[in-house]
Amino acid sequence: MPLPGVEQPPVIGLTGTLRLKRYNGRYELALPGYQDPVVYQNSEGIFDEAKIPDLAYVKGMCQYLDAHGELYFIEALEGGAWTPVGDVTIKPENPPIALWFAAYRGRGIGTLVMKKVIERLRSLGYAKIANSTVYKWNQASLALHQRLGFHIVRETEQDYYLELDLTQEGENMEEIRLHTSELGEKAALLRAGQRVLLSGTAYTSRDAAHKRITQQLDQGQEPPYPLDGAAIYYAGPTPAPEGLAIGSCGPTTSTRMDPYTPRFLDLGVKAMIGKGKRSAPVVEAIKRNGAVYLCAIGGAGALAAQCITACEVIAFEDLGCESVKRLELRDFPLIVGIDCTGGSILV
Repeated sequence: MPLPGVEQPPVIGLTGTLRLKRYNGRYELALPGYQDPVVYQNSEGIFDEAKIPDLAYVKGMCQYLDAHGELYFIEALEGGAWTPVGDVTIKPENPPIALWFAAYRGRGIGTLVMKKVIERLRSLGYAKIANSTVYKWNQASLALHQRLGFHIVRETEQDYYLELDLTQEGENMEEIRLHTSELGEKAALLRAGQRVLLSGTAYTSRDAAHKRITQQLDQGQEPPYPLDGAAIYYAGPTPAPEGLAIGSCGPTTSTRMDPYTPRFLDLGVKAMIGKGKRSAPVVEAIKRNGAVYLCAIGGAGALAAQCITACEVIAFEDLGCESVKRLELRDFPLIVGIDCTGGSILV
């Protein structure tokens, strides 16, 4: 049921491959997601594998949320079809967001969804979001709220309660325009959750290229691009269609590069662009080198391509899509995933 007296849009777009689809009574679609104990824990505050929700629980939950706000399923475009991967209820008090599957967490989707909640409630004339509840163990959710301008108004032993003034655009909503030539100076000033529009030069390198570069370093050879001050994009772009500098160029899962990354950071790399979590040794290397890990939106490779103005293969051409390429970026949209203090939006 929509908010009182308000027509609920059937679809709200997020990106080319993510959208919110109005709940249509098919509560059973949420059951697989709520089988994950983490989802249940974040929903009910209880971690107990013996209490995995059944269909009756999911039905009751969806009926309650649908009766108290605008309930949407979060959908991702996969294989040409829209697939439900989470849910959100737009309401002015404690709007809940759940990402049902681990593969969709740590990719900035929660931030995109909450921004849309804020935008929708602001457009409807609400003055604030009240009593947004975050369990104290869920530091990623707390960071998400705080970077969007929420403030803690009270706390209990288990929870934080946060509010957001919708009458003002908080400074945390602003995007930071940054050039790669400034990374040496400014990477250490960025903080987890900030939005960055990155321009300048970056180099694609995935695990095959990382392995070869490491071999070159072991043999005393120069790498194909200077590591000191570099921005590395974990991507394997597709061939460029006519009229574009590059094909689809979405981020690769970053853990594939983790075995090599601390050494690269110690040699001066200042920024890495990818998706997903990083290992503890990588986080420590980010901290000791004043570097930053930037998250691109997974599944939005076509959008990323629009922000790349030039692409040139500079090494390891035999690796095909995994060859090293020099890219020129223009306002490439990113979120600070891990900052030099160890602050992180990833769980």
